[in-house]
Parts: sequence; C-alpha cells; structure tokens
Amino acid sequence: MKFCSPSNPAAQLTPATFASYLSEPHYAILTEWDEIEFDDEDEEEDWTGTTAETSVLVKRADDDSFTYINFMLSRHSGRWLIDSLTLV
Repeated sequence: MKFCSPSNPAAQLTPATFASYLSEPHYAILTEWDEIEFDDEDEEEDWTGTTAETSVLVKRADDDSFTYINFMLSRHSGRWLIDSLTLV
C-alpha cells in the first residue's frame, strides 16, 4: 500500500484488506517469488516524465513457468508509485 499512487484504488484499502488480496492465488506470486528477471528494454525507457511502464518476470522455485507482471507507474513528490499492475 505504501507504494500505491493516489489514483490506485488499493491505496484506499485497509492493511487487512490489502493483505487478503495478496493471499489470493492470483496475487500470491507478488510475495512468494524466488526468481526474478527484469525486462532489458527498461534500460532504454525514458524515466524523465511523470508516467512510466515497466515489467518483470517472477517465478516460484517449484513453478514450471514465469509470471509476467506489468507495472504502470506515476511520479508523485519525486517518487515512483504504482498506478496499476497486471499479472499474466
């Protein structure tokens, strides 16, 4: 929740409600990954504006494949915060 932008509805959740989302099977990977791969294209991204997009691949040790996570970000008071994320 600390890294959610003001436009992200998750910023308005209680800590208990937010934690319950992370325990759901679809979102659990966000706290359970063992391996991460960063998108090399991000090095070429323009991070000088007020919005950005980045992605990572994450995987649990016992999983056969990676989960793709795409982050939509916006800058607030000099910090990048999460507007939304998509898991595939």
